[in-house]
Order: sequence, then structure tokens, then C-alpha cells
Amino acid sequence: EYVGQGLYVVKYTPTISGHYSISVEINHDYIRADLSSGVRVDTTVASAQHSTHNSHLVAVAGLEETFQVVARDRFGNTLPSLTSHEDFELDVTLHGVPNPCNSVQREDDPIAIIEIL
Repeated sequence: EYVGQGLYVVKYTPTISGHYSISVEINHDYIRADLSSGVRVDTTVASAQHSTHNSHLVAVAGLEETFQVVARDRFGNTLPSLTSHEDFELDVTLHGVPNPCNSVQREDDPIAIIEIL
């Protein structure tokens, strides 16, 4: 966008994280600028719609079940490892009903989250 007095504003929206080199040309001539280090595009915040997990469809009562969550942003970029749990909130909820053949009646939560690594 030309804003006057030879000044242009260039806008871009990257969607794939990574390291990119940038060059700018006017009439096929490169503009001299210190872009030698390039541009780093980071991921954005985690998106539940684009993240995945590998939990099993069947679990056994009394046995610890583990699964992995791959957190991705809204563009499908895998989020890097987090150094702090403050940066990321993961809620795990179990919905359903106990087997009607089960003779044990429990009023407490049927699932206990031991640890999120």
C-alpha cells in the first residue's frame, strides 16, 4: 500500500511456522536491506479443534491409562514443547455411564487424573 513520499506499507499473514528468508524487489531490482537473518514465524495459541490425542477406546478399571496430546495451532502447526504448565491448560473430562452389570455404586468421580506430564 502506497502511503506517500515513496513510502509503502507491506502486510503479510504467515500461516506455517518456520524460518524464512525475505527479499524485496522493485521493478526486478532488489532493495538493499539487512534481512540476512531472515524472519522467524512462531506458532500461535493451541486450538482444540486442530489438536489430536491417541487415547484408547477401551480402558480397564484399576489400571493406569496413558495417552499423548499433540497440541496444534489453528493453522495445524505443532506447538513446541512447553517449559511451563502456565502456558497451556489441558482439561480432561470423562463422560458416560457405568456398565449396568457393575455391582459397585459410586458417587465420586469415576476417573482420577494422576499427573499430566
